[in-house]
Order: sequence, then structure tokens, then C-alpha cells
Amino acid sequence: MGANRIKKIALVGYPSNYFWNFAQGLENTGFQVYWICATKYEFQQLRNKGVHKDKLLNASFSKSENIKVGLIDQKKFLSEVEDSSFLTINNIISMDRILSKLNQDDSFAYISHIYEKIDLFLQKNEIKLIASGRDTALQLMSLIIANHRQIKWVVATRLRIPLNFYGFSETFETYPMLKFRNVTNDDYDWAEQFINDFRTGRSTKPALKVSARSFSDTFKLLKIHFLSFFDLIKRSIADRGNIYSRYTIMKIIKMYLSRRINMFFYMYSSLASKNINSSSFVIYPLHTQPESSIDVAGAFFSNQIELIRSISRCLPSNFDLVVKVHPTDIDGKRVSFYKEISKIPSVKIIDYSFDTKWLIDNARIIFTLAGTMGYEAAILGKPVITFARNYYNDLPGVFFCNSPYKLSQTILNALEFKKNESLLIEGIANLKSCVFDGEVNRNFGQNPTTLTDDDILKLQNVYNKIYDQLNNTND
Repeated sequence: MGANRIKKIALVGYPSNYFWNFAQGLENTGFQVYWICATKYEFQQLRNKGVHKDKLLNASFSKSENIKVGLIDQKKFLSEVEDSSFLTINNIISMDRILSKLNQDDSFAYISHIYEKIDLFLQKNEIKLIASGRDTALQLMSLIIANHRQIKWVVATRLRIPLNFYGFSETFETYPMLKFRNVTNDDYDWAEQFINDFRTGRSTKPALKVSARSFSDTFKLLKIHFLSFFDLIKRSIADRGNIYSRYTIMKIIKMYLSRRINMFFYMYSSLASKNINSSSFVIYPLHTQPESSIDVAGAFFSNQIELIRSISRCLPSNFDLVVKVHPTDIDGKRVSFYKEISKIPSVKIIDYSFDTKWLIDNARIIFTLAGTMGYEAAILGKPVITFARNYYNDLPGVFFCNSPYKLSQTILNALEFKKNESLLIEGIANLKSCVFDGEVNRNFGQNPTTLTDDDILKLQNVYNKIYDQLNNTND
């Protein structure tokens, strides 16, 4: 095999303690795996596992390493390499949950640092495939560099319904998904059965991540929180001075206490109702935040209060806008957040415990950024308006709106939507042809686990398909 045919892959921002077996699986099928680490701690963990330093990049940064180049020079350099799409450096900083809170000098210094480090590492090792998440500036900058250097960049997306299916996209959005084969008759049969199973309740719904919805839940989670806190202390010691790609211990303590306070005031407030007294309503489910599905995929609409305000402004006056509290984020928002929403005309806030299926069945339109409720509603044949490019956007009844100025007409179009079963089966069948059976991450739900041996075997096959597709494109 020639040097240009060696299968090299870079994993960007992948936690080594979880994805080590996955990386070993890739190595067993002939890949050379390289790691790009966000922190010194992750870098050292991999060194301790025996990974050669030439296959590792420590992209961490600290205040003491802050480069002396002026802000103007940094911006000039970055403007020459940023993506021609709207994935600009300014947008990446706004998407990142840590950089968005720093002053711009610090943010641009970090971005300049990781661009230079990642670009040099990829070129030096002649890497042609990057597997990344879409959660951090490090990962999003790897996308910009990949586009600039014509390197294939992929990110996995879990469908969640049904469980154990995933696909890949080449952008920070989940649409379009990479396609590896044509649609078959089996896909159509599967789609029809899946739709029927989902509607009759036989299809397994996605598990919610572990969270506290009461003080009794908080006590139950004390052991998990203590172990997590102990791990964070170790990471903090290894990454002293790094304020760019991790939260400090003091920040974590503050966030934890804030969530407990938020929960107390939510529980004893009367802002969220447990009843809907409206004959005609639309629904917007709040998203947990910060979260890549909203802060990255739904970038320009990530201010949920303003998005709800925009929906209200465009909604016919005979409709109520029902806003559902997210079941895993009731302690993530201050009461003032809910109070501001409640002041918006025609808005009614309902509790997280309200039955989702009933809401979808009775709502005229479901509004969402990237939430699974939008996918559920489309399967049930209800009109959906999304503000992000999601993997389910091609299903009938899903209307994508990318501007507040288009929202009024989009609402009117959605209200006129008529259910079309054959188009829905076709859309689900096409989606099935883009996904694989298995998991890329089982660290979710009430019982998080590592990837199984079967998961890893399937992932080996999938990444070989991706690499074959890359070679066919180059040839």
C-alpha cells in the first residue's frame, strides 16, 4: 500500500476514557489514529496509555502562553482562512459556551493558537479524514481547517428514534446526511413498519439524560456528582491556567449551586401550568442550554426568549403559544427567564411533566430548533417549523425557516399542510438509507455504558466505508 493510501484519521476532542476502545478498533482494521486534545489532561491520559507523542496534539492554551500578536493582526489572519459560509470565526466564538463569555482578545488569541496548531499537525501527518464532534471551538475550527485544506470532516448524529441508529454529516449541522447506498424496497417496508410501531407506542422512545427535577433527585445523584467533581479536580490540576477549553473548579461550583437555587424557585413558583385551557394552540418545547443542538446547529436562533417572541409576533391572534419546560433543564434557567417568557403575548408556559404525545396530537404546529419533538411530530403527520437544518427536514410537513421575515408566511403554509402518508414513508425510507445500526455513544440516558464490542465492530465497518468513499472521490 502506497504512503498516500495509508488510512489516517484524526479524532478531535474525543474523550479518551470513553473512546479508547473505539480507537483501538480502528487501529485493528488498519487505521493510524491521531488524537487532537483540548486539554493537557487528555493529552497526558493518552500518553499514559502508550500513544506515541507524534500521534498526539496538545491543543490546550493558558493565559501564560497568550500570544503577543495584536487583535488586529489576529483578525486579519483568521479572516483569510475562515469558511466562506456563515461559519465565521465570530460565529464560532458565539457558539462556544466558554469563549462566548470571555473578552474578545482572549477568545481570538485562543482561536489563533488552535488554528496554527491543528493546521500544522494535520499537514505534517498528511491526514485526510477527521472525525469530530460539533460542541466546541476546537472541533469547529477543525472543520474550517478541513474545508480550507480539502480534508474530509465527518460528525456522527444519533437519530434517537428508533434507538441505535446513527448517520454522518460533513458540516456542523445534521443536514444533509452522507449517503452510502440507494434506497431499497426493504427500506420502504422498514419505514412503514417503523411509522406504525411509533404511532401505536411499540417503538422505544429515547431515554432522557440523568438530571435532577426535585431535591430528592439531587440527593440520589450526590454520589455521581461527587465522583464527577473529584475527576474535575484532577483535570483542573493538570490544566492550571486554561480558561479556554474547560470550566474552572470555582465556575463549576458556582454553576452547581446556581442550579440548586434555580430548582428551588421553580418548584415554588406558579409560572408553569399543568393544564392547557386553549382550544387552538401551537407548541414550542424549550431546549436545554448550553447545548450544541441549539448553540451550534441553531446558531442564529439560539436566544430562545427572542425566538419565542418572534413566533408570538407572527402567530395569528386566535392561537396560544404553549412553551413546554425541558424535563432535564428545569434547574438550568432562572425564574426570571420564565417570567420574561410569560410576558410575551399569547404565551403560556406548561410544566415539563406534560405528556408530549398529547401535545403533538392536539397542537396545530410544533416549532423547534433541533429537538426530537420535531421528528416525532413529523412521524405523526403534524406540521413542524424548524429553525435549524436537521436530518428530518426533508420529511413532509417539515418547514424550514431561516429568517424572522419569512416566519409569518411559513406559519400560514404550515397551517395549510395536509398529511401525506406515502411521502412520509418515502422520506423515512430515504433517511434509513443514510444511517447505520448501532451506536456511536452510549453515555446517555439513565444507565450510561461504554460502547459494546458489537458497536465497535460496526463502527470499524462504517469508517472503512467513509474512507473508501473518500478514496473514490479523490480518484
